[in-house]
Amino acid sequence: MLGSNVLGIKLGWHILLFVFIAANILLNVLANNQKKAVMGKPAAKLEGVQMVQGEPVDPTRRGFVTVVESWATWCPPCIRSIPHLNEIYLKYKARGVQFIGVTSEKDVAKITKFVQGNASMTYPVGMDMLGKVGANYPARGIPNAYVVGKDGNIAWTGHPATKEFEESIEAALAGSTQAPRSTEPEPTKEN
Repeated sequence: MLGSNVLGIKLGWHILLFVFIAANILLNVLANNQKKAVMGKPAAKLEGVQMVQGEPVDPTRRGFVTVVESWATWCPPCIRSIPHLNEIYLKYKARGVQFIGVTSEKDVAKITKFVQGNASMTYPVGMDMLGKVGANYPARGIPNAYVVGKDGNIAWTGHPATKEFEESIEAALAGSTQAPRSTEPEPTKEN
């Protein structure tokens, strides 16, 4: 019989499955509550960011739409999303959309080498040296993007590979505060 011995207690597969499903539901509820808590709230400045490529951006700058994307070099889904993000960046930068990819990694040489070696990563990239970006733009996993509207408020957050990501940029450019509902694929947990 398939099962596991936890603290001397034999657990059947059905109990393990139940615990797994319950934990997954709890994580989704917490993520949705976190998302609801930030939607429509004022965006925070990107304090403590050391730029690796491009100019700094200010999500609190009124009249502009800003994308703040969290990523890491060790995250395969993040790396796979870089060409898509770059395509979106190139499509919308002429319309005044500010982009920045921010990593919590602190190794300047490693990040610089990664960015310079990645021809499909032409958007601004910074390093969250003080942990303030991660604190002000929380995510349950990466990659994760925030879209900040022209009013300086958070309009959307979710996985940047969804169609809702680009739809939320369009909605924010149009001045809408009603961004599409996020449907996130499972992101990779950041350490």
